[in-house]
Amino acid sequence: MEKSTNGTVAAPKGAAANGATKPTVDPDAEVADVRPLKRKRDDKYSRKVDLIARRDTDYFDESLMEVPDYQTVKVQHTLFTVRRSILLRSAIIRSMLDNPISTADGALNLMTISREQFRQFIKFHEQPASREPPNEDDLGHFTHVAHVAASYNYADIFALVMSKLKRIIKLYDGHFLEECDARSLYWLAELLGTREAANKEMPGVLQKVLDTWTERVRAHRVPLRATISSSEHLDAAITRHKIDPHLKGAAYYEFVLKLLRDMDRRDRGVTALLPPEDMHPGERTNLLQGFASLTMLGISLRSRPLAPPCCQPEGKGRESHDACHRAFLRMWSDVVATTDDRYADVLGFVDALNERLRNDSRLQVDMPAKCRKLAKPMLDDLYTELRTNLGFHFYYKDPAFDPAASDVLDGDYVAPDFGLSDVFYDSWDV
Repeated sequence: MEKSTNGTVAAPKGAAANGATKPTVDPDAEVADVRPLKRKRDDKYSRKVDLIARRDTDYFDESLMEVPDYQTVKVQHTLFTVRRSILLRSAIIRSMLDNPISTADGALNLMTISREQFRQFIKFHEQPASREPPNEDDLGHFTHVAHVAASYNYADIFALVMSKLKRIIKLYDGHFLEECDARSLYWLAELLGTREAANKEMPGVLQKVLDTWTERVRAHRVPLRATISSSEHLDAAITRHKIDPHLKGAAYYEFVLKLLRDMDRRDRGVTALLPPEDMHPGERTNLLQGFASLTMLGISLRSRPLAPPCCQPEGKGRESHDACHRAFLRMWSDVVATTDDRYADVLGFVDALNERLRNDSRLQVDMPAKCRKLAKPMLDDLYTELRTNLGFHFYYKDPAFDPAASDVLDGDYVAPDFGLSDVFYDSWDV
């Protein structure tokens, strides 16, 4: 050691090369000279940002990698569910989906998408020169663009997508639907079933899409018992809930779950739902898109746990106990791994979480009672919000309680809206 001219101890030679940058302190120095710097006071915003960053870091760690369906969350699921959370005006759901999942190849990001990016994306999937049918990937990318363009009111891009879609269907005819994957079929069904302009430009395509869907399900030999075998059963269930449109959505939800219970558990894809044959095409579209919407929401609920409860009293930072944080995350992962794989049953999943919170002996040891009492209202609020807004997953518009549909003649089907017509339907006459 060598002393420098100012009395401090100089670092040994070679210390900087070895990465030792922290200076030592002269033991003879005054105490006032070595006092630590005054800690900078954090404001509420920085504390909140730190908590969110810590939460996201903890949620996406090794403890979640063991969850079976963790890797199944794709960017398309996130795009759809974020859009759904906006429709629901749901603070709870939106808080779980505020960071859209991206992919390595730079897939579309909901929060930064622009018209020019849409156009550039479409250029990658121009109509091929040959008459060979497009493969599933090409159609999947294309219908993805059509779906997102329709969802976000980009009328000029929607017109471009529709003209391209018409050319492809005309060129490839039956091959187009034969090569479509399940998700592409669903997006086409929603696009044609909810956009009157699109349906008029391509008459009969919606029915072909639904027929193709049904044929694929039948190819899997999915058995259906006669618990609900016709649309009259669904109409009867809906009639009992005409007082409140939200309860009507609950009737659709129960109908979907009853169909799922009657199916072969080996077929768990989106095409697993087989609507009754006598359903109106528009109503079948509602059922299929509601099922797919709930499935995607269920996957997102399972992959993105709620923030753990804040266990500290008001005025003390309200940071979570680390032990409670880990226990809550472990409970969530256990429920994901052990619950039924019917992702559309979003209420059943939240019920299972509540049941585990009340009765799990390990959780009662790791998480104090006062902390569990804070977690239960959070799950109750999520359950209430999901149930209240079930109707928004099924775009059914009924003249019986909707004055806006009073111009319907002879029971014709009305293209359903999203419940927020002033936001999404102003410029769709393309």
